Amino acid sequence: MSITFCVEVLQKVIDITPAKCQPNCEDYFHWFKRIDGLGSFLCAQIVADLKNTIGHPLAGAPDWLTFSAPGPGSLRGLSWYYHDKITESSYNAAIQEVARDLEWEFCMQDLQNCMCEFDKYCRVLTGTGRSKRKYAAY
Repeated sequence: MSITFCVEVLQKVIDITPAKCQPNCEDYFHWFKRIDGLGSFLCAQIVADLKNTIGHPLAGAPDWLTFSAPGPGSLRGLSWYYHDKITESSYNAAIQEVARDLEWEFCMQDLQNCMCEFDKYCRVLTGTGRSKRKYAAY
């Protein structure tokens, strides 16, 4: 991937204006997904950054607490939780149910992140993956 390509993608992200999108996380996420070079995970990360930027329209978005989007790790984490494959089409219902199970009162993007970390934990625990971090054995 060239630096030129990265700069071009970032310029497309910077060029977004409230006139192009409603000031809510879901609409921004879907707009970003149309940009060549950005997948679901990166689009959701950009939304997370923008909604935590003072003065940006997403800082006061009506779906600030409720928005989340599936990434590959969170889909795997939810699949571990349910012992069944969770797909992008079943993601919203699945993560909402986990939120109810846990009595989650925080931002749904944080729960999505927790599901990603849960996937990493389960892969190491079951020997189906390994940690990128090196931990001392006890």
